[in-house]
Amino acid sequence: MIILKILVAILVYNIPIMIAFARRHPDILRIMIVNILFGWTVLGYGISFLWAIWPIAKEKRIA
Repeated sequence: MIILKILVAILVYNIPIMIAFARRHPDILRIMIVNILFGWTVLGYGISFLWAIWPIAKEKRIA
């Protein structure tokens, strides 16, 4: 049971990275760094999550 809780926590912690990857965000590396270093705080997680879901300009999108 504890292993399942740990896996769910890891999954939730990495949601901003998964969103950025799925959207082919041009700043995915920066989002990953912010999430890994500061995602354990509510503010850091919120910033990386909002950055991942923020609309991307068409000219910046990775093909």
